[in-house]
Amino acid sequence: MLTRIDIENFRCIESACLEFDARATGIIGANASGKTSLLEAIYFLGHGRSFRSQSRDKLLRNGADHFRIVARLRPESAPDGAELESRRGEVGDAGEARWERAVEGATDRLRSTPSPVPERRSWNGREDTGCLNQPSGLDETSCAETAAEVPGESSMETWGRRVGVADDLDVVRVVADSSGDGTSGRDGQPTAWTEPVSSGGSERRALKPGSGSASVALSGREIVAGIEYIQGATRAHLAGRGVGGISEIAGALPIQVIDPGIHRLIEEGSARRRRLMDWGVFHVKHEFLVLWRRYQRALLQRNAALRTAAPLEVVGAWDQELETAGSGVDALRAAYVERLTPYFERIGTRLIGGDVRFAYRRGWPADQDLAAALQVSRPRDLRLKATQVGPHRADLAFLVDGEPARDRVSRGQQKMLAATFILSQLAMRVADRAPRACLMLDDPAAELDVDNLGKLLAVIADIPAQLIVTSVHPRGLRGLGVARMFHVEQGRFSAMV
Repeated sequence: MLTRIDIENFRCIESACLEFDARATGIIGANASGKTSLLEAIYFLGHGRSFRSQSRDKLLRNGADHFRIVARLRPESAPDGAELESRRGEVGDAGEARWERAVEGATDRLRSTPSPVPERRSWNGREDTGCLNQPSGLDETSCAETAAEVPGESSMETWGRRVGVADDLDVVRVVADSSGDGTSGRDGQPTAWTEPVSSGGSERRALKPGSGSASVALSGREIVAGIEYIQGATRAHLAGRGVGGISEIAGALPIQVIDPGIHRLIEEGSARRRRLMDWGVFHVKHEFLVLWRRYQRALLQRNAALRTAAPLEVVGAWDQELETAGSGVDALRAAYVERLTPYFERIGTRLIGGDVRFAYRRGWPADQDLAAALQVSRPRDLRLKATQVGPHRADLAFLVDGEPARDRVSRGQQKMLAATFILSQLAMRVADRAPRACLMLDDPAAELDVDNLGKLLAVIADIPAQLIVTSVHPRGLRGLGVARMFHVEQGRFSAMV
């Protein structure tokens, strides 16, 4: 569960600190005031990318040379039956009464904690590529493919020599002190990230680099997670230690967003749908990450050989690893999709009506295994200088009454269909008794008509999740059981008590 976020120099937000309610937090503000920037910062921490822009430089506040996002997370157990019933009741009279009290007692009190700026450091003598490409909802093609990894070497042995490989990230283990007390050193030795001794106390203990627990889900204490972008480099931390990829933070912070551009999940190409599917697989199948990384590395090397017109034996040398890892990735995806289907169809009937389905397309012909498909596709691969079959070509086809949704439904229905997929993923997490995810809603009242909004909120009320919801007016938060509210103006947040 996300308990607190500290943001520095992200979009229009110069400095902000917000503490979140365990169930629902509302953000009120006019258009272009910073509401979506807050959600974007939280999303960036959990995914390593923005849901609005592919360029990290565009996320920098004007005139700033870095941005930093630091969060406190409280591991929690899965909700029990009483929690489910309590969550459903939030849309009733008690929830409305709490919402009314929050609005009536609103006050403006700015709460911000600036964070110190660390010195940039590198362990291996070269610039960080900033690659955080992991299967936690990230773009597989976001990093350059310019260097080859030596087959057989471990990821740690090749750390710093690869560019574009899945978990290539130069990490400065000590980045900043999340307490914001200004004790970070200016001599290249900033203070350690800190972690509360107990979830209810304010006392902190410094964590030495590498001393954080690798199994954060087993800890009852709050943990600190952070990510920083400076001079083209991206660095991340979790529980006092540097991490080599965003997947470690993503595992501790399952988060999704329903924003005004969600219709692009249906309208645009397969990469967006593949990312969302892989986010779900990643959170339920722990072995997926290893297979995904293996596949990405083999794909990178095979494509490099194709681009440079390497001998056929060099191209073929990567086929076996591509087939082994790729078949594993496909099997886990297929199993996840099969389990997800009834949740999707049930929620789709509530939100859209009719016969709502989706189909998984694995990225090569159904009548061939991947080894055969690679062999058949090799002449085409050589001509196009890239691998044309495999899990990296997988897709999800959404169907309404048996026809492709992209050609059949309106923009509003596309949004509801995309929301259906996300909510079905969260619903399956609940059935698996997994810890609650954080679901962010970006001004749903402004994007949906009254009927569709009512349907959406009714489904959300049945799914235990930590909600963070934005709206231009407090009326837009009704029915969500909001217990804590903030007002934002020009990137400055004030608690409404």
